[in-house]
Amino acid sequence: MPYSIEKIAGALKGKRKIIIFTHNNPDPDAIASAWAMKHLLKELLNIKSRIVYDGFIGRAENKAMVKLLKIKLSHLSKIKLSNRDGFILVDTQPGVGNNSMPLQIIPSLVIDHHPLNKKQKSILVDVRKDVGSTASILTEYLVNNNLEIPKNLATALFYGIESETQGLSIETDNLDKQYYKLLFPKISQFILAKIQFPKLEREFFLNLKKALNNVYSYKNVIIINMGRIDNADMISEFCSFFLRYKKSTWALSVGEMNNRLIFSIRTQNRRANAGRIAQKISGIKGSGGGHETSAGGWIELTDKDSLRNVTQDFIKRFLIQLGHKEDVVLTPLVSVK
Repeated sequence: MPYSIEKIAGALKGKRKIIIFTHNNPDPDAIASAWAMKHLLKELLNIKSRIVYDGFIGRAENKAMVKLLKIKLSHLSKIKLSNRDGFILVDTQPGVGNNSMPLQIIPSLVIDHHPLNKKQKSILVDVRKDVGSTASILTEYLVNNNLEIPKNLATALFYGIESETQGLSIETDNLDKQYYKLLFPKISQFILAKIQFPKLEREFFLNLKKALNNVYSYKNVIIINMGRIDNADMISEFCSFFLRYKKSTWALSVGEMNNRLIFSIRTQNRRANAGRIAQKISGIKGSGGGHETSAGGWIELTDKDSLRNVTQDFIKRFLIQLGHKEDVVLTPLVSVK
């Protein structure tokens, strides 16, 4: 159950410069959830806050969401954390490796739908791994406190739930279904359509060509090796895209950016645990996690590492986790000249 506004007020007592952290390269679920928390703080506690993220927003749908719904976000590089006295995390948790909040900071509140990091020392923790999206949890906070949800915020929350659960087709809880239905009459369908089907820049098609030239299959597994990239969102986007291949039930996408091997895992096997696999294959040099059917993470690279060798070893570890311990020969799926 959500914390009462009195509990949240107690955790934030005396704090007036609040930062709401999302995970790095925030997705629609994280963006919508942070915006909902900002709305709640302003309307119920008269506390102003800023939404802060690290990395960048690269996917066309995510850019359109922020622009069309007029969501105000601040990049971490433009914020002095020493000037802030209160911290909230949404759609992520302290110490999980996918956010840039300094480890020495103890947040006042954490709201998330990923598996609980038991080592965290947050004051209030509302983590529900059985819920499909953090946006559903934040919608519950707004509804329980009888807050009106403006049309743009409702559209953001609805899209956060829809994108995170693929239209309620995966990893859904009754909470997701309840607020998916409740929010729909409140949204701008015109803006939602523009977010879901945005205009694509030339960069997307160049990355798509690169992905098509570097996608391989082995039995029921698809592997996308993007090499060096400049848009981390492409890793997860193409992982989901190629999972739609008729013969695949697993997909792994990898690429290097800023001296990290970034990866995404997707599966259609609801009895699998992609998050646990992500933890195992990221090892001591990285971080990984997620849900049963969707996961991701990264591995730190050094100047001595060969990107090709690290990637090949990483793919091998992934396939071993799926039970493929034999010598594997990957077959190109297609080739684009």
